[in-house]
Amino acid sequence: AELAEELRTHVSEAIRSPHANYVIQKVIEVLPMAQSSFIAEELLGMGVEVARHRYGCRILCRLLEHSATDLGPLKLIDEVLAGVGGLCRHSFGHYVIQSILEHGTPEQRHAIAAALRAELARSVQNRNAC
Repeated sequence: AELAEELRTHVSEAIRSPHANYVIQKVIEVLPMAQSSFIAEELLGMGVEVARHRYGCRILCRLLEHSATDLGPLKLIDEVLAGVGGLCRHSFGHYVIQSILEHGTPEQRHAIAAALRAELARSVQNRNAC
């Protein structure tokens, strides 16, 4: 819990680090959402950017696995869903979309399905597509 407090206000930097991103992931995995909610809150406004990042996509996947229905992650995932078409074909973003399909709400899954239907022709030809 003390380590998590040290990360407060540094989440954006930590998720871009090849080492610190693992610490953020572990905080999400082991601490209750009440103590780790600052992670999703600090990433608000950067959802699509984080999903496209080599390490950031891992953070979003862990949030989905451990707290998909909590308010902070829900808002962050709503941001991600705004860019679902491009993320489905992105080399890192598609992992986040797959995680939403597995752990997200029915509404989130429906939004992805609708976007995939709309972009079917482009997605078929992309090796990273969901």
